[in-house]
Amino acid sequence: KRALRRAMWVWETEALLADDTLREQLLATCAANAISDVFLQVVGAAPGSAAWDAMLGLVADLHSAGVRVEALDGSPKYANAEHHAIAVAVAKAVVQSNRSQSKARQFDGLRFDIEPYLLPGFSGPAKRRILEEYLAVLDKLRKVAEAADLPLGADIPFWFDGYTRYHEPVARVAGRPVSELVMDRVDNVAVMAYRTRIYGPDGVIAHAIDEVEYAESTGKAVFIGLETGPLPNEHVREFVRSPRKGADRLLVWPEGRGFRLIHVRAADSKGLSAALAAQPRARVLYLRAETIAPASKITFNRSSVAQLQQAALRIVEELGPYDATVGVALHAFGSLHTFGKKFSDTAEDAVDSSR
Repeated sequence: KRALRRAMWVWETEALLADDTLREQLLATCAANAISDVFLQVVGAAPGSAAWDAMLGLVADLHSAGVRVEALDGSPKYANAEHHAIAVAVAKAVVQSNRSQSKARQFDGLRFDIEPYLLPGFSGPAKRRILEEYLAVLDKLRKVAEAADLPLGADIPFWFDGYTRYHEPVARVAGRPVSELVMDRVDNVAVMAYRTRIYGPDGVIAHAIDEVEYAESTGKAVFIGLETGPLPNEHVREFVRSPRKGADRLLVWPEGRGFRLIHVRAADSKGLSAALAAQPRARVLYLRAETIAPASKITFNRSSVAQLQQAALRIVEELGPYDATVGVALHAFGSLHTFGKKFSDTAEDAVDSSR
């Protein structure tokens, strides 16, 4: 029966500071959708600058509306040791700012959305190094947060504790799932359980339950993330070295500090010949499998407000009994505010239609 929170990522901070109408839409969206927490992207300016001061004005406006505000930043490069100092500098800037501002203009926490799996090499032999350095930067950020008595949050994908179709762990370090190792270092996580189906083996509940149960056993907190942004269908193609008759080809060759790739369809014999003539040293790989994940499986962007509301209600019913579950997090303001209706005004209809 306890009231759970509803958070929202906001990445458009600089646009909000330049557009009073958009700023009003942010406050209206928070009110209409019962948003209790905003994860606000920190501007790329130093404390004391005009842009930073304007951002703190927005923080004060959100506080006046009863909304808690966490300082948000993130980039895959922060997972690399050579860029740890940049992430730490952001955290220290927030701490420095908080010490010189009134309570109304202070951030209520730090949050990092790093997503190390977007780095080149994560799906290859560099994965372990990337994950170890990712955990190392969280350790550094933890020290900054603890010294300032600020809660530290992190956003993680639901599959950090998952397995490949070959039954191999997707992301483990020292024999443990990275999801657990992240939660050991932060106060709360937002599990990006981006699915529109709530139940079943590929639903939100199934993807988030292990993180919730681990958080329950360790005294940590979990937001359940839902996506509302426009996304394309995802195509996943697996190529192998062994020749396969009638298969698409992938040509790969070194270029500069990286690699160039050309995908040639099986029926395009002329295109293949031309590519091989232009790059005779290219390695040829052959398509073994292709899967398509429809966007409608991941995002509520093509759904109704009632469907989004129903999903949030089901999550609260199923995971709310865990003390570790603090609420639902919606990604993100840029798409949510265009739904055009109050997220809360269809609650009764959503409950009735689901039973």
